[in-house]
Amino acid sequence: IQCDADVFIPPDQLMHAVRRVVNNQKAVVYPFTYCNPIPTSDVSGFLSQSITSTTRSGYPKSVGVPVGGCVVRNTEGFFASGMDNEHFIGWTSEDKERHERHERLGYEISRIEGPLFHLEHVAVRHLRDNHQFHQLGEFERMRLKTLSDDQFRKEITSWAWLHNSPQPSPSIINAEDLSITIPVRIDSPQRLANLVVCTQAL
Repeated sequence: IQCDADVFIPPDQLMHAVRRVVNNQKAVVYPFTYCNPIPTSDVSGFLSQSITSTTRSGYPKSVGVPVGGCVVRNTEGFFASGMDNEHFIGWTSEDKERHERHERLGYEISRIEGPLFHLEHVAVRHLRDNHQFHQLGEFERMRLKTLSDDQFRKEITSWAWLHNSPQPSPSIINAEDLSITIPVRIDSPQRLANLVVCTQAL
């Protein structure tokens, strides 16, 4: 389960996604179909209750179908498709690149009906200076599209984090062996607070 630090997925949706990928190396599951923002002033109260797919039903939903926030794969599929492209920096199009990568590699992409709750935070002071990160990200996405399929796969296997990680066993993994990764940059007090409440909830 690869999850952002400022989102919360109802546990029933998350477990549905986990069951879908357990024995399918080619499965990629987004455990949500839309995003529902939680204002900073509501975060503590929101997470103090039991959260289900119907929590905050009727509130405004995101426009479009989000591809960032959380993605679920089994261990073999994770090592075969890669985590994140390290050429990307935050506030850019790394989520789109990951989605495009799965499509190109022929993964079975599906979704679990329900919300992804995004815990909002105050605007990061220097965010207005990060437009160049988006430009670099778009350049990287375009560069990857110019690679042949063989070059593309070699690119993934060259990523440094793969060489420092244990290779997966081909045997079925015990259901108790579950890892959740949360890449995070602490750039505001709210980001840290969101990380704490998310890990407590998990």
